[in-house]
Amino acid sequence: MDQVRETQQVLISIIFSKMPTKIISDFRLKSRDIDSSVITSHINLQPTTVWKMGDCIGQSILKRKENAWILSTNKQECIDLEIQLDFLLKTITPNIQRIISACEKYNLTAEFFSAAYIEEIMPSLYVSKEIIKKISGLNASLDVDLYFLGECH
Repeated sequence: MDQVRETQQVLISIIFSKMPTKIISDFRLKSRDIDSSVITSHINLQPTTVWKMGDCIGQSILKRKENAWILSTNKQECIDLEIQLDFLLKTITPNIQRIISACEKYNLTAEFFSAAYIEEIMPSLYVSKEIIKKISGLNASLDVDLYFLGECH
């Protein structure tokens, strides 16, 4: 079994050395009415970043239409979306009841968002039924965006 694991690790290393594909995944709690500081206090978990309604979206002239409390993996070289979703779920699990309570109390929208920036190799976008069940338990949506930056094989 150890030899199989070592072989898998070598294969993953080879793939990563040739694969500039990156994925970022977020867990977001959004509202037009509630400031992110209220959410932070209620769920007792610090966000990676926050948005305020009216903030510019990136370098564009577009504006954010709602406030958001965001826990992010940041952009990482990755070939498996589920690894990032699982990381986010494990991170929020100790606070899950507080998150559900905040969503109900403040009418928050929960969302898992992922963006894959693909240059060469298409990442795995598989999401297991266990992960889907956990996302559904939060009454959250799952949004996946793909950005092709080069040739896919």
